[in-house]
Amino acid sequence: LASIATTPCAVGKYNKHEGGTSSNNCQLCEPGWACPTTGMWQMTDRCQTGHYCPDGTSFVDQFPCPLGSYTDYDNITIADECTPCPARHACSQATGTISGTIEACAPGHYCPVSTP
Repeated sequence: LASIATTPCAVGKYNKHEGGTSSNNCQLCEPGWACPTTGMWQMTDRCQTGHYCPDGTSFVDQFPCPLGSYTDYDNITIADECTPCPARHACSQATGTISGTIEACAPGHYCPVSTP
């Protein structure tokens, strides 16, 4: 008899139920979470601070807050939830700015709200 191998859900998806019959049984990872490995049956990875995670996110650092914004939260789901950088400061890290990495505006420059 030939055996049929099981097929894991793809990265960015999970399936918490037994007895799935197709990839349609795999659900997108829920907003605020990431599903970084194949075959996940529960969500275990919260979004990384400085980033947002919409549904179907594969990695905790996949979506950094846009330049000129930041977040210290691990549960935001869209870029609009990132906080604008305060006046007299710059949020220039393209890898996900958090409040501890906000830079003071350099001498000889000016920095309005949302300065990257």
